[in-house]
Amino acid sequence: MNGFPERTCAFLANLARNNDRAWFDAYKARYQTDWLEPAVAFVSALSDHMAGLTPPHKAEARVNGSIRRLHRDTRFSKDKTPYDPKLHLIFWTGDHPNRSPAIHVVLHPDRLGMGAGHFAMSPSELDRYRNSVAHDALARGELVECLEQLGAHGCNLTEETLKRVPKGFEIQPNNETLLKRKGLVARTHQTAFAPEHICDTAQMRSFFDAAAGLNQWLHERVVQT
Repeated sequence: MNGFPERTCAFLANLARNNDRAWFDAYKARYQTDWLEPAVAFVSALSDHMAGLTPPHKAEARVNGSIRRLHRDTRFSKDKTPYDPKLHLIFWTGDHPNRSPAIHVVLHPDRLGMGAGHFAMSPSELDRYRNSVAHDALARGELVECLEQLGAHGCNLTEETLKRVPKGFEIQPNNETLLKRKGLVARTHQTAFAPEHICDTAQMRSFFDAAAGLNQWLHERVVQT
């Protein structure tokens, strides 16, 4: 599998400049050949590798499976543009892609984004996470190691969502950032396009292995009771 062809990025760039239904309807054949077919091929090529990770990650080569919809739901959004000019792939570990630790690959017209983690923990998961980080030095050390491995792939923690450490979960100042959040996600923040990362799925497998390490920690320490 040679990854995504240049025409996929070209389609996304054109869609970003012409984000309306008239343009999309006129170029719907390109959506099929330049966006959907390469996405299906990419996910299909990774299915065995993803299933072999610990924990296993689901790779479903279909829209509303591992391939996020290109069409946006504008009912409750101020942004009324009908399409999302990127290709967002998700490989997840639980029953639902949005409610379990997962790996994300997001192709933009000019860059590639990658990330892993649990975007929104349930109250019980959040409590287990905070206890693991604040009260279990071994668990905290394992988490820091997982994040360092992802850091080697350019993935760093997203911004903190809380202004202060929750009461009852005091921790050393250098680790406070681990507690000032309601989810745990490490992702790339680069703005430059890196074509060497998308030309071959084999080149991304070391990232997937590192990402699975973080998701395994989340399953063992947070998701499973």
